[in-house]
Amino acid sequence: MDFWWLAWQQQHITKVPGLNPTWWLNYVHFTDMERRGKARPLIFHRWGGLGNHRYQIGFSVDEIPLYAKAGSIIPLQPKMRNTGEKPIDPLILTIFPGDSGSIRIYEDQGNSLGYKQDEFAWTAVRHAKRKDGTRKIEIFPARGRYPNMLAERAYEIRLPGAWPPEAVSYNNQPVAFSHEETVPGWRYDGDKLMTIISLPKFRVTEKVEVLIKTPIALAASNQLLDGVPGKLARLRRVMPLLNSLWTKDWSPEILVAAAQTGNRISINPQSALVELQKLEREFPEVLNQVRNMQGDSTTIAIALGHLITITVK
Repeated sequence: MDFWWLAWQQQHITKVPGLNPTWWLNYVHFTDMERRGKARPLIFHRWGGLGNHRYQIGFSVDEIPLYAKAGSIIPLQPKMRNTGEKPIDPLILTIFPGDSGSIRIYEDQGNSLGYKQDEFAWTAVRHAKRKDGTRKIEIFPARGRYPNMLAERAYEIRLPGAWPPEAVSYNNQPVAFSHEETVPGWRYDGDKLMTIISLPKFRVTEKVEVLIKTPIALAASNQLLDGVPGKLARLRRVMPLLNSLWTKDWSPEILVAAAQTGNRISINPQSALVELQKLEREFPEVLNQVRNMQGDSTTIAIALGHLITITVK
């Protein structure tokens, strides 16, 4: 067994006065892995005390909500079948909307206790938005070392909920737009409203500076970005539902066009403002045409249930 997942949550009473079962369970399972010779004992425990509760939030299974502090930088790794399949290259940095943010990324060998002997490294990353709308991202040289540490790696920067940039550069080198995952290059995911910047490999001891220039005038229309990925996902979801009404009816053309908004933006990112203004302007008519469709009333009601929900601010 590679790790223990403990689901104990609220009980705090044992037959031993003053002994909290949460901490006892953690101790027993952690030391058991040590006893069996595991190189790196690991446990997960859902209960962390008052405040660490779960709250009921309604969402569909393909719209799991994600909460992040404004300006947060979340490091991610490429898709893998297991954490040891391959090195973390590229290192993915997801930067959420916000004026500024910073993080220190910790890494070590991952399968040993070498970290107790100072075998680890820290990589600092920060970003800030300038008055002219340019966002500056700085990836600082790694501090520290550990066995089998990468000497160089690539980076992928993701900016969800952001307008497409008009210019991108790294270390004073321009980055061209590309529909493909070229390196270096940047592309735009219209369905997620996310800029994705793929950078080449750098020595981990080298500083990397990325500049992302976005027209400052777009800031006045930031409200158009809110909730769009979920809206587009639901539009795409109701299409096959409404198409099932055939031969009585079919998805209205205006709904099909709205559902394809993300595709058009991906192809031509600079059309984002016009496309999102059109989506907001025409969405009431989408609802109106769905209400007037012919066929099974239950199917139409289900589709409207999906669509009306996303109009609530």
